[in-house]
Amino acid sequence: MKNLVLLVVLAISTAAFSNTGNMRTKIDNSQAINIQGEFQQKPMTEAQKLKVIRKKLEKQNELLVKKKIEMMRYQQEVMLMKKMQKVFNDQMKKIENL
Repeated sequence: MKNLVLLVVLAISTAAFSNTGNMRTKIDNSQAINIQGEFQQKPMTEAQKLKVIRKKLEKQNELLVKKKIEMMRYQQEVMLMKKMQKVFNDQMKKIENL
């Protein structure tokens, strides 16, 4: 039983190491460098362009939502401040009239 487990573990580890060896030998030719050593990027596909535009729009939308929430919060604070000021002034007038 012990030998069988050892044999299975050995087989699995051998298979794992043989797969990693193939990954190391692959060469990625997707990005080219010309003779002068300048990096030349492939033109973006339509899907990549849409992805970039979508991310940009999501950021803009997030900023707009944050600004809108902040503006609403500020307006509510101003309204609350005016309400509190009115109540305070009314109380002061009552105190003065006594």
